[in-house]
Order: sequence, then C-alpha cells, then structure tokens
Amino acid sequence: MRENDILISINDKTIQKPDDMITIVRQSQMPVNFIVRGTGGIIRNITITPENGKIGSYVGYNVTEIRKDFRYKYGFIESYKQSLMTLELLGKLVQKIISPKVPMERTEAMQSLGGPIAI
Repeated sequence: MRENDILISINDKTIQKPDDMITIVRQSQMPVNFIVRGTGGIIRNITITPENGKIGSYVGYNVTEIRKDFRYKYGFIESYKQSLMTLELLGKLVQKIISPKVPMERTEAMQSLGGPIAI
C-alpha cells in the first residue's frame, strides 16, 4: 500500500470505516485481498498476509475528506451510552472536588474539569 491510497474493499467486502478494516485484519491469519484506489484513480489489487493481526500500514481516520457525503450515524442506544459515560465522568470529577480521598485528587479534578468547562 502507498500513502494516500483509498481502501475500497477487503475480500470483496466494501469498507465503510477504518474500524471495519482493523477488525478484518486482526481476525485473519490468511492472505487478505485489498482493492485500493491510488493516485490518479488507478485501482490496484493487493494481497497481504497479516502477522500478529497487523499489516504494517497506518489507517487514517479522515473519512470525510474522501467522501464528502459521509456522516457517522449513531443510533439511540449508542448516543445514550455516550451521554451516560460523559455524565458519569463529570459526576466523578465533581465528587473528587467535593470530597477527595487525598488533597492532590481535588487539584487534579479541578484541572481536568477546566477542559470541559472551557470548551
């Protein structure tokens, strides 16, 4: 694979997001067939055998530059879990500010809380 190659499919399965590629590569011990679009729109077929779940290539996560119409769509359950996790984190920070186990915990919590409040 070359820098800026765009992955089209793996083993004839269309790849929608980088995590799909990572999952397939990690689970495979046999040669994997990649179809990529390179510079100038040239389509290439590449066969790579993963070693220890890796192929020696960096996976970029800037999907929206490749497909301008792409949007991550989270269902209700995923949105709920993300919101719950955020509230739990903020709750723990407030708890550490109000009643820290050690004085340093309060200082660290105050510094951590500054990020979300500042944003």
